[in-house]
Amino acid sequence: MDLDPAVSLAFTIRANPGAYALLLGSGVSGDAVPTGWEVFVELVGSLAGRHGVTGRDPVEWYRELKQGPIGYETVLADLTDTPAERVGLLRPYFEPGPDDAEADRPGPTEAHRAIARLVAAGLVRVVLTTNLDRLLERALEEVGVAPTILASPSAVAGMAPLHQQRACVVKLHGDYLDPGFLNTGEELSGYPEAVDRLLDRVLDEYGLVIAGWSSASDAALRDAIERCTTRRYGSFWVEPFELNEHGARLRQHRGATLVKETADAFFVRLGESVDALDRVDSDHPATVPIAVATAKRHVERRDLIRLHDMLAAEFGRAQERIGRWAYHGSEQFMPLVERIERAMRLPCALVATVAFWGDETTDGYWRPTLLSWTRQEGEGGLNSFLDLRRYPATLLLYAAGVAMMADGRLLELEGLLRERTAVGSGPISSELLAGGTLSGLPARTQRDQASDRVHDLLFPVLADQLFLGNDAAEQAYERFEYLMFLVSSDDVLDTDRYSSYRSVGRIRPTGGLSEDKARPAVELEAASREGVHPWVAAGLFGGDSDRFAKAAESFAEFYAEVRRQTMFATLMRQNTS
Repeated sequence: MDLDPAVSLAFTIRANPGAYALLLGSGVSGDAVPTGWEVFVELVGSLAGRHGVTGRDPVEWYRELKQGPIGYETVLADLTDTPAERVGLLRPYFEPGPDDAEADRPGPTEAHRAIARLVAAGLVRVVLTTNLDRLLERALEEVGVAPTILASPSAVAGMAPLHQQRACVVKLHGDYLDPGFLNTGEELSGYPEAVDRLLDRVLDEYGLVIAGWSSASDAALRDAIERCTTRRYGSFWVEPFELNEHGARLRQHRGATLVKETADAFFVRLGESVDALDRVDSDHPATVPIAVATAKRHVERRDLIRLHDMLAAEFGRAQERIGRWAYHGSEQFMPLVERIERAMRLPCALVATVAFWGDETTDGYWRPTLLSWTRQEGEGGLNSFLDLRRYPATLLLYAAGVAMMADGRLLELEGLLRERTAVGSGPISSELLAGGTLSGLPARTQRDQASDRVHDLLFPVLADQLFLGNDAAEQAYERFEYLMFLVSSDDVLDTDRYSSYRSVGRIRPTGGLSEDKARPAVELEAASREGVHPWVAAGLFGGDSDRFAKAAESFAEFYAEVRRQTMFATLMRQNTS
């Protein structure tokens, strides 16, 4: 049995991000907008009607009338006098009007949105399209991608090199708001030199996925494909119907795999296949232990260049897998959380390893990334989605912080927790609390779930790969969160900034349900020598017992309040069940 083409392509683009370009035709937009030819014919028909022409092919009539080449420029010049009038004439074909009964149309198709997610993940970077509409641009905007749009020969001639483009959309026939776009047979018989050079490069250096393109009237594009005789990567042609004569010849020339289904069905399945492979990779039992063992070997041998490059590569891969997004539906929240967690599993394991066995030098290989990810800002939307942009930084902080706590690197850990990423911001101990960056979890369970999710992701590495064992890992996790809260309390007392705790994490009480003292607070206090807390003796809080005591008292009051609320809620549930 042959491998599903969508699965085959998913394997390839994950192994070679950006190696495939897409060539999209009107079939990708479906019925959402009219084709360029349909718009041209309707405009010519309108002009013919003004001249009282009936019973004739309006295009043939128009050709005879002009006695020369015809195209959008000529028909728009005959119908309008100014650029503003031209925009007003064309806009209703591509955008809904205020009185449109279906005001949510035209909108991106399933194929557009699936392609946009592939671009956001860094798997596709070059898209060629013959479509005049802006549906793909809208889909990219929805996921937070701002592509380079090349819709004219002059734009192509002045473009930056392809390898510098994160996302590039080449509109071969132009844009519907540009009266110089191409659509008649004469216009499509040849491209300007700059466009031909770009096509030659893309068709030579990239694999190709063709979807929704009939090939019937695009002579210049057919010629460009036939000029290319190299096959660095494979090609796929997505078409639900039989290919015409031109298409069949081009498919054979390109050696393309024919996929007989709609663009919507194929690209959605391709995206699902990529997601499935991401889950397999992130969950593979051998991946994390091998990476951890490699990182430990680099630390032990002081092979710092390889260690640095290993971390940098994994951070880059994580960012590509996470991609970017923009809010357009609360149902996206949990899938985004899961996507981030899959992408961050391996980077967190590496950071925990380096923070545990490393030193201040190796901290410099992950700390700048953590701080830069803390500064990520959204482009509007619900606060929960804006908070979620910092969740990768939260995961890195918890991975590093728990490992440093377990290794006794207390001063370095306190310094990290007191870092600020902007003037007027709080310390990252406040900015990156799990309950804060996961503020979109259901309110009644947020307090428990946020820290639990982080714990469950990191615990296998902390307990098994760092050889801490379950008890030591749990203790380090609790004490790390306790120190986070104390540093945040100290910052409020120090700067008179207002701060609200969104949870108490996984910090357990010393006894049963009615207890209101935090376990790490009691355990550490019991380890005091001559009335000096062990953290103060180690130099934390500037070695100032009074300063530490104020922060500890502030948190103790809050913890007791949360415990009372928890006990009350539990009793209420018991009474109603």
